[in-house]
Amino acid sequence: CPALVLGSIATRMTGSGNAIVVRTVILYLLVVFSLRFMGKKQIGQLEPSELAVAIMISELASIPMESKDIPLVNGIVPVLILVCCEVLISWLILKNVKVRKYISGKPSILVDHGVLQQSALKDLRFTTDDLLEEMRMNGITNISDIQYAIMETNGQVSFVLKKSASTPTVEDLSLPIQDDQMPFPIVVKGEIYKDNLKRINRTEGWLNGELKKLHITNKKDILLLCANDKKVMFTQLK
Repeated sequence: CPALVLGSIATRMTGSGNAIVVRTVILYLLVVFSLRFMGKKQIGQLEPSELAVAIMISELASIPMESKDIPLVNGIVPVLILVCCEVLISWLILKNVKVRKYISGKPSILVDHGVLQQSALKDLRFTTDDLLEEMRMNGITNISDIQYAIMETNGQVSFVLKKSASTPTVEDLSLPIQDDQMPFPIVVKGEIYKDNLKRINRTEGWLNGELKKLHITNKKDILLLCANDKKVMFTQLK
């Protein structure tokens, strides 16, 4: 069990002056692992249940750090239990629409075709000043330009502009469309990212040929090189 292993390591070292440091490092690694295990969404898009778990994990991890008299396992085991509960809830949300509705809530329309939805604003306790602030942060100045403003379940407001207020696309301008693959980092600090090289369907031989064109003789001299399936898009040496 990871909890018992980590606890036993810290217990052996409690007699030394570095006990606090060791306990802090172990709990830090545990919290980082827990957030990574729960998924990347935890970092950028916290929903109510996820925010509650994140707060509780930080509180539980801080208790054994503050006092050496509290066994480290007392902080590790609850954190692992919370992680398991969150993973289970995430699975239920994925599989069951009703559970998703009660746990995560549902999006609410704040503006519908340029008209403020007063009942939705009232239910969410979201003022018109709050809405105007979100608009300014998204570069929108006129409510009548908004087709839909939607409060997402993570608390962020999404805006869909009317066609008359949207930036014209290539299709709108009837221009020829050619989809180019986005550039990927291929060499970073002299190290070749082979996975990205495969992603653009190129080989190290192709890369060496491109470096010759750029008069680069040593890959170790490269700080960053980005390329797509057609050519090298960006290069900067150390």
